[in-house]
Amino acid sequence: MKRYSALILCLLLLLPCLAACKTDKTAVDIPQRIFLYDGKELYTQLYSMYVAEDKENIPAEANRIAESMKGWEYYGENIGGAEYEGKIYESGDYIADSDDAFKSAVKRAKAGEVIFIPSGVTIDLSDLADTETFTAKLNEGVIVASDRGIHEGGTLKFSHPAGTLLVCKSDCVVTGLNLCGVISPSGVSDPYKKDNGIRIDGTNVTVSNCEIASFSKSGITVFPDGQGTVTDCFIHHCANGIADRKYGLTLENNAFFENGVNYKNDSEDDTPLPKSNGILTASEKTESLIKTVCPDITSAVFPADSFEVYKMLLGIAEGNTDKIIDALAYHSGTTNYYYYKDSLSITKDGVQYGIRDDGTPLGGGKGYENIITDGDYTVTDTAALVTALKEAKAGEIIYIPEDCKISVTGLALTVPEGVTVASNRGYVHEDGSVSTGGMLYTTTRQTEAIILSEGAVFTGLTFAGADTERHMTHLNRGLNEAGTSYTDYYYSLTLSRGIVVRGNNAEVSNCEISGFSEAGVLVEGQQGVKVHHNYIHHNQRNGFGYGVTLYRQAEVEIYRNMFNFDRHAIAADGSAGSSYSAHDNIHMGTAIYHIFDAHGGVDRGDGTDIACDKVEMMNNVFLSDKLPYKKRGTPTEHSLFTKNIVIYPENSYQYRFLYGNNFICEDNIFGIAQPVKKEYSFEGGTSYPLPTDDVKIYKDMEYIDSKTHSLRYAYILVFAPADDGYYISEYGNNLDDGSIRNWNEKVYVPEGGFVVTFKSENGSWRRLYDAISARHGVIYNTTLMLDGDFIAKYDGELLRVTASKK
Repeated sequence: MKRYSALILCLLLLLPCLAACKTDKTAVDIPQRIFLYDGKELYTQLYSMYVAEDKENIPAEANRIAESMKGWEYYGENIGGAEYEGKIYESGDYIADSDDAFKSAVKRAKAGEVIFIPSGVTIDLSDLADTETFTAKLNEGVIVASDRGIHEGGTLKFSHPAGTLLVCKSDCVVTGLNLCGVISPSGVSDPYKKDNGIRIDGTNVTVSNCEIASFSKSGITVFPDGQGTVTDCFIHHCANGIADRKYGLTLENNAFFENGVNYKNDSEDDTPLPKSNGILTASEKTESLIKTVCPDITSAVFPADSFEVYKMLLGIAEGNTDKIIDALAYHSGTTNYYYYKDSLSITKDGVQYGIRDDGTPLGGGKGYENIITDGDYTVTDTAALVTALKEAKAGEIIYIPEDCKISVTGLALTVPEGVTVASNRGYVHEDGSVSTGGMLYTTTRQTEAIILSEGAVFTGLTFAGADTERHMTHLNRGLNEAGTSYTDYYYSLTLSRGIVVRGNNAEVSNCEISGFSEAGVLVEGQQGVKVHHNYIHHNQRNGFGYGVTLYRQAEVEIYRNMFNFDRHAIAADGSAGSSYSAHDNIHMGTAIYHIFDAHGGVDRGDGTDIACDKVEMMNNVFLSDKLPYKKRGTPTEHSLFTKNIVIYPENSYQYRFLYGNNFICEDNIFGIAQPVKKEYSFEGGTSYPLPTDDVKIYKDMEYIDSKTHSLRYAYILVFAPADDGYYISEYGNNLDDGSIRNWNEKVYVPEGGFVVTFKSENGSWRRLYDAISARHGVIYNTTLMLDGDFIAKYDGELLRVTASKK
């Protein structure tokens, strides 16, 4: 008996040890593609690494930041797709690499067929949902797949709230995908318009090995008759992870994190999860290993894909510290700025080129002198703002504290004559932190939001619109499907304006303005307007997409602004009586077309050739491979381009557009860098026959023109000689009746190269043109320089074309 008592005692003593051993498991590494992280904090951390004197701690710091971006930890059995053992698809019956291709596949795919979204491809269905009320409703038995677990997997997303992303009927399978709801630029979702991930409408539906995140209603919704299995998925940051009305789902090995409710049933708001599923724990924040320093650009809006930053951080953690600047530039959306900070101002022979130092910061923010810190009215919500705008008189200030986010969604608020709306962007606190100002925001696309009257001032605020996307395929779709009536289709997708100036002598200063698809600031025929010391970015819809734009007889001074991610940073309709002065601005490098712009009479259709009265562009910096400005008509007085710095040599651009009647382009510095050499792979390249009945090839001549060579409605591809073949140096099309005057007087044939034209709406050549325009934008009535983004080999009969790696 004593022997048994001793044995029992030993077992009792061992039980705590056995229990400890059981929970001492390896951390589970769940594949993650969608990171929801404080953009300002990440920017500060990246910038602190960039300027750190002690580089020894950089790899460990990068690893710390990467772990904090994930935000979770879990120790236990593999869940959420970690070490997934089920089937992972690597191809399919339909390859969907665009929204159009996906829409077509959804309509055509039959039971048992696979729609495959390649790894790294992101398909945004918002435009199709808004313009065509398209919802991806899978036919019975269809499989939508990607390769999450082998690679990062393809992604389906909404960038704008648009209902349900994917609807599954009976026997459908969704596997290996990333599904992402709206990640609002303002960080605030629309309380009225919700988005869902997957809706299960049928029986025997399988959702496996997927990441599902950021849906403002439910990641997965099961309708009353729905039934199926959800296994090995990572579901996070949704209002409801799974809303299962009638317990129709079997849940196995799923991971849940930061959902409002993980698993919801009609009878229970938060239903307990089956045992094989797990809830991830928020990881504890660890202290930085390097001194924290506030960035030199005051910004609160970061639309970059955080997954790319995460991958860069992992590379830095492995010792590649040269990638710090890449991660910083990518996340902050500053493109070439941090690479060329030391070249923004150059003194040559006693003359100052580029940005002149007047003691104020480019883009406003930290260091700005005229920061307002209080007012006659202090408002903290929408109702108070509306009331203050009704009551305020000329000379009074409406102040929005820095910790406030105020929605102006669905409103068009007028700032009365002489009234100032302000916050404290750039204010430095005692702890060294810098305010990004109070925020006004919209959560949906809307025609206009803030209207400035005579002498009104808008200063020190972050103004975040809802639309930071390019919509590259939307204009293509209108041209392809609607023909000459494509404009109706194009405008079916709502354009948004941020600040509309409808009063003389108004001012927009020291603001961050982003997310407005037509224009961040639009001046409608007003005089004496000033737009200065702002950071204006991600206003970039293909076809519009302006930082600052002028309509009718407007006169504006635009200075000391930072621009990036636009179609044009500055645009004007070019009406007689209009003019602008743009000086001491910087464009950081990412644009769809040329940077500064004034339309000609051909654009307006008014029978003139006028492109403004006067345009003066002095002491600016252009860090883009796009043309710094473009001749599109003739100014009645002059267009002056002088004392500017342009990143690449002049012959890297279509420089013939820089010169013309009343155009003065002189005394600038071109070529502070050489264009980056692109890398190519001919694997997967496509061959094109030359010539055919529809395709014409022009060589051994100086140029071709529309009238002589019948280029009306022709698509144009210009091939220039390269080291090993040819590269497409220009592309476009011409819809003009006669010559291409005012746009492109001639299409020049490169020495040793050739020009290809064709008019077919279908076929391989059109697919090549569409592939180019999907990457760079639709060009019509003109051509755009590509600088070798597509390269070709030619054997006299077939041309083999491939794109550069992006």
